[in-house]
Amino acid sequence: MNKTEDREKSTVTKGKVYNKVGAKESVRENGKKENLRKVIEEERLRSESYLTQLRYLQADFDNYRKRAQTDIDDKLKQNNTRFLLKIIGIGEDIDRAIIAIGKYSKGPLFKGLQLVKTNIEQVLNDDGVEAIKALDQKFDPYSHEAVSFAERNNVDDNTIIGEVRKGYTVHGKVLRTSLVDVVRTKRKVNQNSIPKI
Repeated sequence: MNKTEDREKSTVTKGKVYNKVGAKESVRENGKKENLRKVIEEERLRSESYLTQLRYLQADFDNYRKRAQTDIDDKLKQNNTRFLLKIIGIGEDIDRAIIAIGKYSKGPLFKGLQLVKTNIEQVLNDDGVEAIKALDQKFDPYSHEAVSFAERNNVDDNTIIGEVRKGYTVHGKVLRTSLVDVVRTKRKVNQNSIPKI
């Protein structure tokens, strides 16, 4: 074949020259390319789906980790609170022993108990435990618990006049409420406000 015959057998499509045999091959190549594009698109969608699932799993794991850490922190605080309350109880027992022994002797046992009490107070202070102020303060139901009421004319209503048991806070939160005696002023009863039966 010469060049003229080749030109006659060739076809021009979109500015490209194909011969009749090449046209069939180009259709096959276009079909393969189209199939390849579909496969690539399916794989892209599948990979996006996997990535989304991975992100959800990561978020779930992060939430689980945070929840587990919160549970651990809460348990530690609970155990710490229990331990501090036991130490406070021991300190109060030592206070009572100091008072009892102090009535009879100020010897080495008395001084030793005072040293132990000082050490216990230091341990409590180091952990952020502070006594709640009660005497001559206004009654606060969040930090005080009234065990008795008294009537006094020269003291304001709801003023604490006695402390039965000390209360404590740890880092500003109430660890144990104070048991207190509170003043209540006499209230005049209006006879008109009493319902008649």
